[in-house]
Amino acid sequence: MKIHNASQLGLIKRISEITKNYKNIVWFHVASMGEFEQAKPLLINYKKKYLHHKILLTVFSPSAFEIIKTTNLAKWTFILPFDTKNNAQKFIDNVRPIKAIFIKYEFWYNYLNKLVDNQIPIYYISAIFRKNQYFFKFYGKWFAKQLQKINFIYVQNEESKSLLKSIGINKVEVVGDTRVDSVQLNLKTSYSNRIIESFAANKQVLIAGSIYKNDLKILIEIIKSNLDFLLIIVPHTLVNIDYYEKKINDSVTLSRVNEKTVKNYRVLIIDQIGILSKIYRFGNIAYIGGGFNNGIHNILEPIVYKIPVIFGPNYHKFQEAIDLIRLGIAASISHHEDSILSMKKLNNKHEEVKIAINKYIQNYQGATNKIIKKI
Repeated sequence: MKIHNASQLGLIKRISEITKNYKNIVWFHVASMGEFEQAKPLLINYKKKYLHHKILLTVFSPSAFEIIKTTNLAKWTFILPFDTKNNAQKFIDNVRPIKAIFIKYEFWYNYLNKLVDNQIPIYYISAIFRKNQYFFKFYGKWFAKQLQKINFIYVQNEESKSLLKSIGINKVEVVGDTRVDSVQLNLKTSYSNRIIESFAANKQVLIAGSIYKNDLKILIEIIKSNLDFLLIIVPHTLVNIDYYEKKINDSVTLSRVNEKTVKNYRVLIIDQIGILSKIYRFGNIAYIGGGFNNGIHNILEPIVYKIPVIFGPNYHKFQEAIDLIRLGIAASISHHEDSILSMKKLNNKHEEVKIAINKYIQNYQGATNKIIKKI
């Protein structure tokens, strides 16, 4: 696997040089880590089906690129060159992809134009649409016409299919979210961490994943309450990690303790990248960050370990959150009193929650296989 610098400077030239002697290149694109999780099972299964195809994976987020580039799911991984007419033309003309596969909703006008001009098949995977998007407004008709040129769109829900049908797009199938398949891969991957295991042994543990500063008020109040829970916090970013330890009494970072000393604390702060999806296995309930910011992070990662989730009020763009609340597996909270009540309620329904989660996974798994058969 070849790994490449994230800088835009000379990016098109590097991509062109490294791919110039290859044929059968398939272009996958993801925005960030969430979309990469949706792409992961597709990448794995696509490589098995098409042994002679070469996967070029592009990423929009520079920070996500730094993590994604270390995986071995693509032959090449690059930051996406800016969506200009010149970049799009050079990228398509030099790479000559035989198909393009975009995850969720990365609609780049110039790239789409060039792909269509060159009659390269375009697929959208795990897409989700809402009526307030500009495609469905009078001023978005120009872009709606571009969507009509996409070869096929695999969506997460019936609402998305109906919205697309309303603007003349019929090459659509509801298959669900490939992240359900992706998180099951995490479940099958063994993981051990003696310090975390020692901290969580024979205790009830709340794991707070992808946490922002806005989430801290609620987490601090949970620790102050009479709930008999330990807390593991995984910040969304490791920048200013000391801030969390200073704000929370009785806390320590993972790198500063061992199996024995970690038992002296009620809060363990994870200062290590890339292990969140694995450590949910040590928890009883998960708190997902982002709900007091732009939107919640991945709530399916803890679900696969049969634990319920709570999160802030900004979740309505996420179909899985709506579904899990309806099924009694998750709860949205607005303040710390909500969080404590929800934790008690979900913890008391442990067996019911496990049964509901099993049914949810059984109903929604398999999107990857449905898509792979047709792309």
